Amino acid sequence: MKRPAVVVLAATFLTACTSGADDPAAPADPPSAPPSRSPSPSPQQEPDSTVVHVRVSGPQDTVMLVARDGQRSQVELEGEPFDFEFTESGTAPGHLDIRVFAKSEHPEEEPVRCSISLDGEVAIEDSASTVDENGIAEVSCTLARST
Repeated sequence: MKRPAVVVLAATFLTACTSGADDPAAPADPPSAPPSRSPSPSPQQEPDSTVVHVRVSGPQDTVMLVARDGQRSQVELEGEPFDFEFTESGTAPGHLDIRVFAKSEHPEEEPVRCSISLDGEVAIEDSASTVDENGIAEVSCTLARST
């Protein structure tokens, strides 16, 4: 089947473009150094991490485009939702630079939808259930990198 491989590619693309998500842990103190007075935070306690959840859904002909850090990946959803979550470390939410677009020619039975949530809160969402003058229903969810 073509679809699972393409969706995995899109999910891998999002994960690979996360800045700092795969940073190795800090090295341990050398044996001669005195023990640290405050324990370093565990991965669950990282104050600069953000849980990002991307969801796109729509009818059978829905095509999704994900853009991140100058890279793009396009996926034909074939009626299945794209639902992906990852943790972004060391980046403020205003600097995420995630752009998700989706389109369909047949949104009558099921609208085209996209959403991006940060730490469980919807940051942006869009929905389209009618076609425009070009015969396409389009949605866009963008968290642009602030300067």
